[in-house]
Amino acid sequence: MANRLAHESSPYLRQHAENPVDWWPWGREAFEEARRRDVPVLISIGYSSCHWCHVMNRESFQDPHTANVINATCVPVKVDREELPAVDAIYMSALQAMRGQGGWPLTAWADHDGRPFYAGTYFPPRPVQNQPSFEQVLRAIDETWRHRRDEVSGIAGSLTERIAQQSRIAEARTPDGQALPVPGETELQAAAEQLLDQIDLEHGGFGPAPKFPPPMTLIQLLRHHARTAETGQRSDSLDVVALTMRQMAAGGIHDHLTGGFARYSVDREWVVPHFEKMLYDNALILRAAVDWWRAENELDPGSGNADLARYLIEQTAGFLTSGFRLDCGAFAASFDADSELPAACEDEGEAHRGNTPPHGEGAFAVWSRHDLDEALGADAGWAAEFLAVTEEGTFEHGRSVLQMPALRDLDGPGDQRAGTRPWQNPRWLSVRDRLLAARERRPQPARDDKVLTSWNALAVTALTHAAQALQRPDWMQTARDAQSYLLRTHWRQGLLARASLEGSIGGDGVLEDYAALAVSAATLYSAEGDPGHLRTAREVIAAALERFVETGEDGDGTNRIFDAPDDGLLVVRTSDSNDTAVPSGRALLAEAAGMLAGLLSADDPLTVRLAALREDALRGFLIFALKAPRGGSWGLAQAETRAAGDPRLASRSPALRRLGWEAPSPGLLIDPEPEELPEEERRAAVICRDRTCGLPITEPEALAAALRGSA
Repeated sequence: MANRLAHESSPYLRQHAENPVDWWPWGREAFEEARRRDVPVLISIGYSSCHWCHVMNRESFQDPHTANVINATCVPVKVDREELPAVDAIYMSALQAMRGQGGWPLTAWADHDGRPFYAGTYFPPRPVQNQPSFEQVLRAIDETWRHRRDEVSGIAGSLTERIAQQSRIAEARTPDGQALPVPGETELQAAAEQLLDQIDLEHGGFGPAPKFPPPMTLIQLLRHHARTAETGQRSDSLDVVALTMRQMAAGGIHDHLTGGFARYSVDREWVVPHFEKMLYDNALILRAAVDWWRAENELDPGSGNADLARYLIEQTAGFLTSGFRLDCGAFAASFDADSELPAACEDEGEAHRGNTPPHGEGAFAVWSRHDLDEALGADAGWAAEFLAVTEEGTFEHGRSVLQMPALRDLDGPGDQRAGTRPWQNPRWLSVRDRLLAARERRPQPARDDKVLTSWNALAVTALTHAAQALQRPDWMQTARDAQSYLLRTHWRQGLLARASLEGSIGGDGVLEDYAALAVSAATLYSAEGDPGHLRTAREVIAAALERFVETGEDGDGTNRIFDAPDDGLLVVRTSDSNDTAVPSGRALLAEAAGMLAGLLSADDPLTVRLAALREDALRGFLIFALKAPRGGSWGLAQAETRAAGDPRLASRSPALRRLGWEAPSPGLLIDPEPEELPEEERRAAVICRDRTCGLPITEPEALAAALRGSA
């Protein structure tokens, strides 16, 4: 018998609809029921492509005995973190405060007011080493709740205050209440130097395993390069970006058959990914690849770096427009890491020898030498060397994740600059098609068709940049289609929905959604000059100010910015500058405010307010610049643009604007209807910086030269 989750909009919640656990969706009713029964609330948070969420579901939530213990000792609430990021943020903060790190599934217990008092991640069905079983934890918490309630209340109060203190940090004030400054040239230089010190000089990226793609940090470094490097010269910042992109492109984290990147690598070398694919990762990596191509193409159009950047743009945009795209025109949220076979097909002994179709995590994407022999015949040996498929395997059971080691050194010996890059090799193209056909016959990972506003908006923005840079009208159409779906389905009477599934909307949008949609609308306006896009951006940002900003119009730190609307259930109304897997709402708000302050008329009363709001939003990133730049990269990227004088190319000429989209200046704002030029002037462009514009330029060569000097 289905529980209360059967009719929810979230596919993740629907996956638990047949559990014997008496699940409740997040809402006031669940907390009222817990108060009536005088039991705690169990809050289980995950998402549909989370491997360990599926494991815990199979082991515990589908088990009748464990379900009986859950139902008897608490009111269980299931949360999709992708639909309710503000809920996830609060209980993740509690988990990190208790354990020093976080992850999913997130399993937390809260009192009747929603205050967390205990949290963990995955709990096994039986004790393992020093880890108790899930049932043991449930019974221990039940005992503590019934007999040590004062202790529970004390822990809940302490954790809630700690979460509130973290939110107050984002307000960016000194101990005596003065507003902190916006990060300037000195602080941004310090941030870049920290990143250069932290880079993995052998494999790119940051930190040990597991290693996550860092597209937001790469974009920050590319803006720093654009602002500080000598014209025509490389910089350490650009070299760090190139190293990281090459290593990621060559590794198993990159899907060499269809394009697209997996969520993260379990090793330092980018070889074995955690196989889920997320829309936001691929959107942000695409945007980083476009900015990288702009920088490398300006320095040396035929170089290996420039060619690889273009290839990554084509691969990643191609996967967005094919794998992620839904019939409605929007983009799906993710692909699972797992794919399964019917039980009758399983033969564990043969699987260890690589002679049966694989199943489980990453099964659809790994290959044994036997698999290559079957799919490729005489080309199997060449493909094994080209794709680093070994007899021992780089994954499990003698299987390997496909890599392309030749991408790591494209300008080395034996690699020619024109037309013979590894991905252009005719033999590889034939091998790729046959491997892809073989992979299509395997059980495929499930796709979460939920449409999330902010993730889709990030994809629209990235595709627009890619389409304009490489002159791909088909990508522009895809971006327009996705934006149209969001406006048609999610944006209603001044309110924005967070998500939808098959056209049915669910959940209120958060700051991240409003700001990302304003950015995508402003980007489309810059690309196409359609005033409807600018009107949309203005309407969305105005609605965001009403819902998430406590008014202060002087740019002196008086704007208070919140992540989510006040729904009366959240124990803390958070205000967080930290980037997670996506840019923080505050950083996206700074981006949207900066763009619209440059695009709206100077006579528009919103223009001045947005300029002041951006100042207050960016103050929260000073601490990141000084201590932890990777935690606030998107905000620091916006601060780089501000430090460069907010460069803007203003022109009604499509041909001249195209040069701006290709320019090595990722912070450049393109204005298709400038006030600085007469309406009848269609053949000139001006470059503005620090609110001062140069003389009109009509010759493309002169404009290109001028853009090289613009940050």
